[in-house]
Amino acid sequence: MRPMRKSLLIGTVCFAFGAGAMAYADQQVKAAKAEPYRMIELFGDVLVTVKQRYVVPVDDKKLIQAAIQGMLSSLDPHSNYLDPQALNDVRDENRGQYGGLGLEVTSEEGAVKVITPMDGGPAGALGMQSGDYITAIDGKSVVGLPLNDAVKQMRGPVGTAVTLTVIRDKQNPFNLKVTRALIQTRAVTSKLVGDYGYLRVSTFLDEKTGDETVAALKDFRAKNPHLKGVVLDLRNNGGGIVDQAVEVAGAFLDGGEVVSQRGRDPKDVQRLFAKPGGDLVRGLPVVC
Repeated sequence: MRPMRKSLLIGTVCFAFGAGAMAYADQQVKAAKAEPYRMIELFGDVLVTVKQRYVVPVDDKKLIQAAIQGMLSSLDPHSNYLDPQALNDVRDENRGQYGGLGLEVTSEEGAVKVITPMDGGPAGALGMQSGDYITAIDGKSVVGLPLNDAVKQMRGPVGTAVTLTVIRDKQNPFNLKVTRALIQTRAVTSKLVGDYGYLRVSTFLDEKTGDETVAALKDFRAKNPHLKGVVLDLRNNGGGIVDQAVEVAGAFLDGGEVVSQRGRDPKDVQRLFAKPGGDLVRGLPVVC
């Protein structure tokens, strides 16, 4: 009987240890779930303190929007929060017309970084280059300012001027005075050079990029039935709308998957395909 009691005792201890481990694990899970709520409570406390004690009155909406923007910008350089005005600005840009300097920009290291000057834009005409950093607008620093706020300062009525403080690699900072113009983004330009077609796609932001690419390639064939090849110029293209990029690729492909977008969940996959028979170059050599 003694061995049985000993076995029973050991079994009881093991059960108690197992139950304790399960209870501890459950507490850890609950604590992990509760942590975001504690942080949200902390955010609320900070917001109230700022409202009550900051040296000047503050705008609740601007504070919360700045907090949201800060959260998203911490993920990667391409994640941003768009307030209603910023969303309207993006829609205007996608439609291909707005008043500004003709720059595609992003936020990097707290400053505004030029992705590319738009073809024919006023800033590009004055020598603004890809990779330039804009640190101040009209003498006021934009370092640390949300990107949307900096973009708002650069846009404005056609004919008005704005002074940009620019930092370029291995050069001292300099000022560049740019007069705002009506920016009519022309995503696609093309020309025939002998028996070869030259196709320049400067951006995929414009909702007409795909249609204009297709029209240009068809025009090559119509003007020169003996076309020998196409040069596709994507230099300094800052990206844009995925659907437009897929349409452009589809004009050179005879079907097949162009790109897939994958999320955290393995099931969250979106595949985008070129249309069968969509190759307008018909197998001719293409240089990109």
